[in-house]
Amino acid sequence: FWSKDRVIFDGYSRKMYLNKIKDYLDNSLIKVLVGQRRSGKSFILRELIEFLVQNQKIKRKNILYLNFESESLSFIKSNEELNQVVETYLNEIKKNTEKFYLFFDEIQDVHAWEKTINSLRSKHLKQAEIIITGSNSRLLSSEFATHLTGRYIEIAIFPLSYSEYCQIHKLKTHQESLSLFLADSQMPELIEINKSEVKASYLRAMRDSILLNDIVKKFQVENVDLLLKLFSFLIDNLANPFSINSIKNTLVASGIKANPVTLSNYVRYLEYSFLIHGLERYDIKGKQILEGEKKFYLNDIGFRNFLSSAFDPAFGKKLENYVLSTLLYHGYWVNIGKVASKQEIDFIASKDDLKLYIQVTYLLNSENVINREYGNLEYIDDSWQKIVVSMDSMQLKPKGGIRHIQAWNLDNFVSKIH
Repeated sequence: FWSKDRVIFDGYSRKMYLNKIKDYLDNSLIKVLVGQRRSGKSFILRELIEFLVQNQKIKRKNILYLNFESESLSFIKSNEELNQVVETYLNEIKKNTEKFYLFFDEIQDVHAWEKTINSLRSKHLKQAEIIITGSNSRLLSSEFATHLTGRYIEIAIFPLSYSEYCQIHKLKTHQESLSLFLADSQMPELIEINKSEVKASYLRAMRDSILLNDIVKKFQVENVDLLLKLFSFLIDNLANPFSINSIKNTLVASGIKANPVTLSNYVRYLEYSFLIHGLERYDIKGKQILEGEKKFYLNDIGFRNFLSSAFDPAFGKKLENYVLSTLLYHGYWVNIGKVASKQEIDFIASKDDLKLYIQVTYLLNSENVINREYGNLEYIDDSWQKIVVSMDSMQLKPKGGIRHIQAWNLDNFVSKIH
C-alpha cells in the first residue's frame, strides 16, 4: 500500500464492522477478527486501511499489511521468519516517531505466530496498533490467549447480513427480497454472480479448501471421506436436532463406517472452521446446559441452496438459519431452549444484560400453529422479550405480551433492542 497510485479498497463498505473496529483503535488492545474463509475479513482490513489513510491522514509507510494467503509470503512458515519480515519493516521506519499499524491477515498457519505478536505488543506498546485475522475459532485458545488475557478484543466476521444484501442489490426489506436472500449465498465474492452453476462451483471449491487446509492438515484428519460426508449430512439435515450417536447410527445405516469419538471430533473441527454453528440446549427453568442433542446451522445458507442433495426445500429451516445468522451478526450468544417436558424454544439469545426468546415458523397459517408457537413462549415466566418470527404478509397483534415480527424486519428490531 506504499505506492500512492495503488488502490487500497474498492468494494462494498461493511460499515457495521468498520465502526466497531474504529471504536477500539488508539488503545493497547490487539484487535482479532475471526471468521470463515472468504467471509470478508480481508476486505474489512483494506477498508480500515483506506479509512486510516484518507480520513486519519496516516502515512502509507506507517502501515504494514501482510496477507498470508498470498503466494509471495509463502516463505513465512514460522515466527522466526515472521520476525525477520517485521524487523525489516521496522528498520525501514526506525527514525519514525509516529504511530504505525501492523496488519496480519490469515495468520493461523504461521507456526508460533503468537510469540511474535506478544513480543511486538510488549516492545511497542504505545506506538503500534496490531490487527490480526484468522479462520479458526481456536485462534485464541493457544499460548497467545494465555499471555494476553484481557489484552485483545475479538470481533467475529460473518457473511453478508440481510440488510447488507439489500443495500448492495438496492432492494427494499420485504417478503420478496428476503425470499431471494434465503435462496442465495451470502458470501461477499458471489454478490455479483447470477449463475447458479458458478455459485455451486465456487462454494464447492471453498468447502474443499476449508476442509483440506483448515481441518485435514491442521488436525491431521485421516478419514477425509467421512469428514466430507458428515458435512454433507449436516447440510441436508439443516436445523434438525442430533446427538453424536444418532448421527453415527444414520451414517452407519447408509453404509458409512463411523464411530462416536471420531464424529465428535469432526463436528468440532467443522465448528472451529466456522462452516457450521452447533447450538446446545439450555434448560430455562433449571438454568443449565443440557447434554445430548444439538442443532446444527450453516454459516452460509448457500451450502444448502447449491450443494444439498435433499429434495426438501426446507423453507422453515432456512428461515431459522437466517434468524440465527442475524442474532450472531448483532453479537448475541445463542442457545436452543427447553422450558417444559415437551415445550421447546427455538432460540434463546443473550447479549450483555439482555435476553430474548424467539420462536420461528415459516407461516402462522392455522390456529394450531399459532397456539403452538405462542404457547411454548407462554410457559416462560420471566419478563424478557418474547417474539414469534414468520414470513406472513400480515402482522399479527401482540398476544399475552408476545410480539409477532415479520422476518424481514428482524434485523431492524434486534439492532434497536436496549
